[in-house]
Amino acid sequence: MRTMVYLAALASGIVVELILRRCLCKNPRFPFVALIFVLTCSVLLRASDDPVTIVKGFFLSIGMIVISVYDGLTHNIPNVLMLPLLAIGLIGFNPSMSLLGLIAGFLPFLLIALLTKGNIGGGDIKLMAATGFAIGPAAVIAGVLIGLTASMPYRLISRLHHHQKLNPYALAPWLCSGCFVAYLLNH
Repeated sequence: MRTMVYLAALASGIVVELILRRCLCKNPRFPFVALIFVLTCSVLLRASDDPVTIVKGFFLSIGMIVISVYDGLTHNIPNVLMLPLLAIGLIGFNPSMSLLGLIAGFLPFLLIALLTKGNIGGGDIKLMAATGFAIGPAAVIAGVLIGLTASMPYRLISRLHHHQKLNPYALAPWLCSGCFVAYLLNH
């Protein structure tokens, strides 16, 4: 069973990589997308024996890898990439937790965006709302904290390297990584 999941993960990762290459019409440098996907599936299989958690995590990792790579290369998160995350929220659907997760992901980012006059993009706000819908309030809050904490050393090094100039950077890879870790820890 686990061998089949690993083979499916590898095949899915290769397909995701090919789709990203085709959609971006560039020569992106992410030859390890398939391996990252196999790694996330390996961790997922070790973290849980629940089939619903595994299936949800499998699709969640696909969606988050696609969003992370796309945002990392373009600094943009298209709205269409939010639809799979919302659909993933229907796996093992719990209406109250999904709604609370959506609000817990949406409101803090909206407030930060308003207070900082747009330093947080609309794509990040929608990403956290859709992710909250998929993984619930506790996991999205923990995921944001994990992701933002993990991004701090990168941000500090980047800031020092560019002589205190703040350059925009993709937040989705950090947020998605943090939320996936929180999903694993929450299940």
